[in-house]
Amino acid sequence: RFCRLTRIGMPQTVRVPKLGGRNSVRILQETQGIETKMARRKSTKVTTALFRPKGNINNPHTNKAKTRISIQATVSVRLEEAQAHLSRGNLTQALIALTSAIFLKPHEAELYQQRAEVYIKLCDFESALLNYKKVLKLKPGNSITASRVAALYYVKGNLDAEECDWDRALQSYDEALRLAPSSRTYRLGRVRIQLQKGLYKTALEELDRLLARDPADVDSLLLRVKAFAELRQFAKASATLEEVERVSPADSRLNRMRNSFEDTSRSLYNQASAHLFNKEYDASLQAINDSILLHPTHNSHQLRATIFRHQKHFSRAIADLKAAMAMVEQNGEDAKGKSKSENLKTLQGIQQQLGVVLNDIGCSLMTMQKFREAIVCFTKAIARDSLLAIFHINLAKSYQELNELDNALKFYENAVTLLRTQDKTETDQYTGLIQELSRLRFERGRRLFNSACYVEAELEYSGAIELQPHVALFMHNRGESRLHLLDFIGAYQDFKQATELDPALTCAKDRFDWIKGKINPQAPQPPRGLKPERFKNEKLQELSMPEDMGLHMMKTEKFLGMVLQKEHGDVKIN
Repeated sequence: RFCRLTRIGMPQTVRVPKLGGRNSVRILQETQGIETKMARRKSTKVTTALFRPKGNINNPHTNKAKTRISIQATVSVRLEEAQAHLSRGNLTQALIALTSAIFLKPHEAELYQQRAEVYIKLCDFESALLNYKKVLKLKPGNSITASRVAALYYVKGNLDAEECDWDRALQSYDEALRLAPSSRTYRLGRVRIQLQKGLYKTALEELDRLLARDPADVDSLLLRVKAFAELRQFAKASATLEEVERVSPADSRLNRMRNSFEDTSRSLYNQASAHLFNKEYDASLQAINDSILLHPTHNSHQLRATIFRHQKHFSRAIADLKAAMAMVEQNGEDAKGKSKSENLKTLQGIQQQLGVVLNDIGCSLMTMQKFREAIVCFTKAIARDSLLAIFHINLAKSYQELNELDNALKFYENAVTLLRTQDKTETDQYTGLIQELSRLRFERGRRLFNSACYVEAELEYSGAIELQPHVALFMHNRGESRLHLLDFIGAYQDFKQATELDPALTCAKDRFDWIKGKINPQAPQPPRGLKPERFKNEKLQELSMPEDMGLHMMKTEKFLGMVLQKEHGDVKIN
């Protein structure tokens, strides 16, 4: 007579002797658990039939005692079998033996505990928990068993977390803490799940309680860093990370946390760049601020300076650029092996960006009619980057607004030279600059002419013509200057070309007709208002020099000026 049992959920064969004396094999498929099925068959008749000795029992008290003895003996045998199977590593057979023993003595807590240990070895933690719960029910108040159950709940929570089942994992950790409320490990496990579920404030409250017990708890501090980072409170996250470095500088997790911060910072930097490209300055500034808090670099400071420049916060932009320069200068050759020349190139780029900011400040000052202050800013910008033509152009405009044409011409010419050197003569900037420079030289020549400085006027008109050779008015005015310098051939060519460029320019046509000798080809008429004999006599009185001396000398200029003033007063041209 025997009963062979298998593990829960597996088919089993039970041989039960018939009362008639003949044995038959009855196949039972067990699906819900051995205890449930065997309990249905458990009765006094079956039990006594299985374990009674041969012959009739006349004394019921003697029968019960013998039955108890027989059950205890069978349980002992099953326990010995279970131990033997465990020693051989046959966990399934050990589980069968223990289950058979539990069937015979269902109120023995030790049997459930042993079976729970076998389930643990089989990694069936659900079944192990059920058995340990039975132990607690049979022996309430057992602290060792309670701690064992709490540990099982903790393991189960970890397994649920690996499967990303955060709700079940949180329930498991809650059960573990209910049984062992003072456990720091279980509480940290629950905090990790709370962070995964996005319960950041709840997690921070839990961590505050842990840190109140032990302020130097590195695990709690690192989780606090993570919580602050998830809440985008990067200033607090960085401060907490510095505290971790102070408490445990050799902790290997610090490098992982720093690397994580660098990755997050790089991602935020890319987001800030994308927002800046779309002109979303507020979003870009928020992203780059977070990036700098997590992992400051000279690139992030330069990007934030660009954002500040677009927002007209020039002082902040300059502060960021100075911080970037300080970082590059302090690091020197960094850990990635940048050469000295590359560092110098980086510094040069920062200086150029600083020049752009100073140029923007100068432009803002120009809009406020503060041209002297603007000149200071443009001069500093040129000192940072002398190869950018726009700095020279803006400085020239400032001088032009102050009516300082000499300085304006100087910096306009510098800008033209730079654009020609950089092969940017096809740009709209170059075209506009040429027009402005030629107009300015023409204006300066006109002022010199009206001041009777004909030599300088002729030079300025020539400069304007060199820049824009197809403007008839430039040709006409240079012809007037040459006419007053007695350069009739040059004047003739200028008036002729001016007439060809613009036939409607009557002043050029009149001069051309006169100098061509249309009235009397053998004796060209002098300029209107001049008498030929008086002109010639006064010339001989004032100039005692050979005729082959150059007529572009200052004495000739003064002589003609005096003659014109005597005849017409101040002669001015347009």
